[in-house]
Amino acid sequence: MSETMCASALPLVTLLEETIEIVEAMGADLYTRLAEHHSATIGMHLRHSADHVRALMRGLGSGTIEYDLREAGGIEERSLDAGISYLRSLAEALRAVPPGAESHPVRVFAYMDPNQAPREFQSTFGRELVFVLSHTVHHNALIRSIASQHDFNVPEYFGFAPSTIARLVCAR
Repeated sequence: MSETMCASALPLVTLLEETIEIVEAMGADLYTRLAEHHSATIGMHLRHSADHVRALMRGLGSGTIEYDLREAGGIEERSLDAGISYLRSLAEALRAVPPGAESHPVRVFAYMDPNQAPREFQSTFGRELVFVLSHTVHHNALIRSIASQHDFNVPEYFGFAPSTIARLVCAR
């Protein structure tokens, strides 16, 4: 890790890189295939979680995070290469987050009710980094489920929260 990188961003960088390795290995067909009991493809989950990383990074620069401004249906959902490129660009952006960025204040706008305008909340980049990591893990768990339905094996702890991995490793 570079001394000029925010240490708290490293787990998300690592998670994005692991996701890249897995989707590269599964190939384009599985990336766009629906599975039973799932309404989204692996590509859709990847794009959705990556859009949250993008919103986080935009927020570091602008001071405003709007996770609900996503671009469903984009090429990143349909093209494995585009999805991988998207994740790589986000990992690079995260590597450039400076130390101490965790305390940077941000305003978060979110829909709490579909019949009302988004509400504004005060937060920090660090708190939102925690949220985006958790959100990405959640979607990786869904990717894991879809992949397993198509007999594609993922690493043992892919899609597991860091706290779950720590508990499982300690139990061994």
